[in-house]
Amino acid sequence: MQYTDWQLGGSMDSNSTVKCVSCHEVHNSGNEPAQLTAPSNDVCLQCHADKKRVIEHTPFHDLPASRTDHEFLCSDCHMPAMATSAVVYDIHNHSFLQPDPQASIDHGGLENMPNACNTCHTALGETPQWAAETIAFAAQTIDPTPVAALGPGPTPVSPPPPTAIPSVGEKADAEDYKIEGSLWLRNIFFAIIVLVVIIGIGFGVYTYIRSRRSTHA
Repeated sequence: MQYTDWQLGGSMDSNSTVKCVSCHEVHNSGNEPAQLTAPSNDVCLQCHADKKRVIEHTPFHDLPASRTDHEFLCSDCHMPAMATSAVVYDIHNHSFLQPDPQASIDHGGLENMPNACNTCHTALGETPQWAAETIAFAAQTIDPTPVAALGPGPTPVSPPPPTAIPSVGEKADAEDYKIEGSLWLRNIFFAIIVLVVIIGIGFGVYTYIRSRRSTHA
């Protein structure tokens, strides 16, 4: 099943020195998940040693590249979980294509075609369109060598102006999307509740006084 994806990618399949056994053990479980012959990034760096400096290789990713809770893996971008076996999208894609959020746009959304960028970028406003524009902006403003690792996307004349949606290259902040207009509705709702409680208490006191007067009469 993965061999079909391998052929779709083209570049890896055309390299006669790269085989399935270049990355995977055949007759034992290997040292890593998926029967890898070595830790994931080490497998890739056997041929791609020039990409070892991840921060230089991936624009705008200084923070995730330095995070400690999860190693920044080559497979996060170049082998996203887009293939399917028992569960939808449970296997890493073996086409080794570049991150391409434009494909998600062309195929009608993430539910039809996931992409490597939006596997991590899931915050409000971080849409495939945002990811594609960020890639295009990076291609215009950063040295083309590291950006060559990124896939195609629309080419904006300039980065979009600051709006409620995050500008290209900036992480979305969910706090920016709070609907302040609904605040007055909430205040009215609570005011009505308070008013009803006050009326209820007042009516109860009035009824009690009436009943006391009737008893004494």
